[in-house]
Parts: sequence; structure tokens; C-alpha cells
Amino acid sequence: MAMSSGRPSLTVKRGCTCSTWGMLDAVARAMVLVYFMDWAWIFHEVELKLLSRGERIAICELHSMRPAEGRARKVMDEIGLWADCARVVLELSPSDQWGADVARLTRFYKSLGFEPNEEYAEPLRIKESLIRYPLRGRGHMSPR
Repeated sequence: MAMSSGRPSLTVKRGCTCSTWGMLDAVARAMVLVYFMDWAWIFHEVELKLLSRGERIAICELHSMRPAEGRARKVMDEIGLWADCARVVLELSPSDQWGADVARLTRFYKSLGFEPNEEYAEPLRIKESLIRYPLRGRGHMSPR
């Protein structure tokens, strides 16, 4: 039983049950990505496009229909927590496609744990400019 504000809570927190990305087959991976894209749109009015690239996920589009309300941050926070649990690397390249300032976007993504991608560019593989590795000991806590 968790304690909050000095009173016992009926909600008990436990570690999440996310499956490790490497253990999922292609269909399960696609279903997870579709779930996130639908969830972002239905609950947060954020257009999100995710692409599986083997053991990594590329965030191809993140566009809030209601800017300056923290909706995109909420979506990215949740994806980051999931990525930590599922042990998956996230990649993206900030773009001015929607009229945003690339420097401002880069600061936003760095605040979410992304860092410059300094990995070797493999032949025939797209290299995004920012990368986020899973953080140990961080992830979802879900009510039991």
C-alpha cells in the first residue's frame, strides 16, 4: 500500500510488464507502434509517426494539434518510459517542416534524454541526428 499526503493509498505500484523489444516478433512490434500512434492522437491530439528500424525506433513525426499545452511532452515522456522498460533505442532528427525552430526542438529533445548521434553511419542505413538510449532503472510503474 503506497502512502501519499500522510494517508494510505489503495493503489499499489509495481514494475511494468513491458516486453523487451528484442523479444517481440515483427507483428507484435508493429502493433506496439500502432498503439502508441493511436493513443497519441486519440488522447492528446498529437500526430505521431513511428518507424521500426530493427532494434531501434525512429520518431518520424511529432506534431501537436494544440501547441504550447505540453501534449507533445506528455507523449514523449510516455514513449521514453516505455523505451526504458522495453530496452529500445529511440532516434530522430529535428525538422523545420512544421515551421518550428530546429534549435528549440533540439533543446526540447535533449531535455527528454536525447543526445547527438555520434555512432558510425552504416552503409545503406539512415542516421538520425539525435539518439536516446534506454536508461537503467527507469520505466513504467503501473497500478496493481
